[in-house]
Amino acid sequence: MKKVSWLQVVATILFISSLAGIHMYMEKQSWLDNQVSMLFIVSGSMIVTITYGYVMLALLFMKNKKLVYHAWWRKLPALSLGVGIISFTGFIFLFNMFLSEGNITNLLPLAIIAYFILLYFIFTFAMVYFFTKQKEKAIHRAYFIAMIPLVFVFFLP
Repeated sequence: MKKVSWLQVVATILFISSLAGIHMYMEKQSWLDNQVSMLFIVSGSMIVTITYGYVMLALLFMKNKKLVYHAWWRKLPALSLGVGIISFTGFIFLFNMFLSEGNITNLLPLAIIAYFILLYFIFTFAMVYFFTKQKEKAIHRAYFIAMIPLVFVFFLP
């Protein structure tokens, strides 16, 4: 395996470990009743997930430099928006099904949050890529733009 592949494995292990830590925090706190805990969980999930998406895309572009200029990236905004709408509808039905049965655990909302944050980052990257002239810097700009809502989330309470 190349060095980049090992870095991707390490990044994935760190991502899963970070989400496991957030899950353990959710188990200790009654996070649905406490707004500060919920804010901490959502913002922590955002930081971890967006950073994971950024690192994985950056390593992917390091491995294959021609991939940055692929024509497929221009179609990604519509594709990610369509996947997001379909996923949102599907998760509403899934969540209601588990909620009506009483089988909901803290892991399902965390997985849903992580999935939609990653989808948000991919959509942000696709939009930045679509409008930027310097395609090599699109991933860095998308990471910065995707992290901007965290600044507002931290100042809400």
